[in-house]
Amino acid sequence: MPRETISAEEYRRLSQAAPRGRRPGGRRAWSSATPTTCGAGHRHASKMEARVCARLTLECRAASARLIQQVRFPLLSIGAKATGKPETICVDFVLVPASGPWRAIDAKAPGRISRDWRLRTAAFETTYGRTVEECER
Repeated sequence: MPRETISAEEYRRLSQAAPRGRRPGGRRAWSSATPTTCGAGHRHASKMEARVCARLTLECRAASARLIQQVRFPLLSIGAKATGKPETICVDFVLVPASGPWRAIDAKAPGRISRDWRLRTAAFETTYGRTVEECER
């Protein structure tokens, strides 16, 4: 197959950074989330996730609980991938109190919930017998 060549000008135009909210090639980005650091010094993918972390950090201090971030759970109620590895769901926070059951919490805006997310949370509930709490504040 012949190799197509491009000029230096075309290369510069194609390789320069896309404007905010756009992907290279001019397509709109799925999310306009701004990476943010919360008051506890954790780096988060969005401002909303940082706000939720700040609230949960205070809640953990009051209840002597632990807060774990970006926890990946295997979904055993869904068939495995072609590679044999299980499908997974990544939850933003897991709150583990000193006594009582742990809670899975995800920072989600109501209008930004995908069909895939709904399927994975249903599989999470089937596998672990718990729901993923979705909160925006």
